[in-house]
Amino acid sequence: MANGSDQHTPSPDSNAAHLRAEYGQTASAFGLLTNIRFTLLGLLPVGTGAAVGVVLANSALLATGVIGLFGLTVTLALFIYNERNDQHYGELAGRAAYLERAMGIKDGSFGHRPTRWLKALGVCVAHGWPIKPIYGASMSAWLYLAILPIATWVIECVLIPSLTNKTPTAFYFQQSLTPAPVDHVVSLLIAIWAIWIINKSRERKISERKRQSRKAAAKAVMKLKHWTVAELRALVLDMLNAEEMCSKRFKKLLGHLLCLASAKSKSELTEKDYQRILLKLRFYLADTTNGNAREGIDQIDNASFYWDVPAPGEKLPPVAGAQLISLVTNMPNRWIFDTCSGRTGVFDRENPAGSSA
Repeated sequence: MANGSDQHTPSPDSNAAHLRAEYGQTASAFGLLTNIRFTLLGLLPVGTGAAVGVVLANSALLATGVIGLFGLTVTLALFIYNERNDQHYGELAGRAAYLERAMGIKDGSFGHRPTRWLKALGVCVAHGWPIKPIYGASMSAWLYLAILPIATWVIECVLIPSLTNKTPTAFYFQQSLTPAPVDHVVSLLIAIWAIWIINKSRERKISERKRQSRKAAAKAVMKLKHWTVAELRALVLDMLNAEEMCSKRFKKLLGHLLCLASAKSKSELTEKDYQRILLKLRFYLADTTNGNAREGIDQIDNASFYWDVPAPGEKLPPVAGAQLISLVTNMPNRWIFDTCSGRTGVFDRENPAGSSA
């Protein structure tokens, strides 16, 4: 199907060796991310608990707040780093499963990992959710330290004097102020409540983002089925050279691609965003056959070097469409195809495989 030259087509034995080599690297990377995850999960709560205890016993009130902000910042950065690692973790597992099937292993360890079938103490046994309370507790502890000076001032210097008809005292005159037990309790409850609210909001946004991404990926693949490479190339060039959109369907396709390529909503998209996607499409749809390679670029400029370009006049099948979308959005090709085909059973109800979009 691809129109690249035969001299660049690997032999079956060479291809099998490449698959085995990539599978080994993928499994190694998967193991490395697992080790990083467990190292962080083991050290973070122990380090946080010890540090909070030392700070409360030895630091002045203002210093406690500053140290709390520092610890909260570091913990939040580790949490974000872990979230990114989790994305790679899931994709590596999916890639390894794909490589197993490509090598003819139908029941490999990645392709047939057991589902979450066990419950303990009424909760599902899984890798994902136990991480949340560990990071949540650690961030709550640091936020508690950061809030403690403010809560102490409000309670001891403002609230209690107001209730006892005394003159409120400015906080900067109370450097030696010692928090009462109620100050600690209030600070801790506020910290736990704030982290819980933030986490719930985050989970809702992530769930919505995943839903939008799956929907955009499936619809983009379905829309690409309406065009050949030459037709897409003409649409891209027309839009790059004209001021107005030339096709409502093509504009919707670009919107779906931008939804995948960025975290922006449709209302936040700019002309630069559209321009960036169009330039990428122009590159991967370029007609570089028959000696038409662009000046100064070698044979890797050929589109078939990057994806399985359909034959002239042939509409883009889902496999090729997923490859093209992956190239312009930097999203995994396997995930895009799984989403549009319904293999994972996630998107079937909203957009069944084979439906027009």
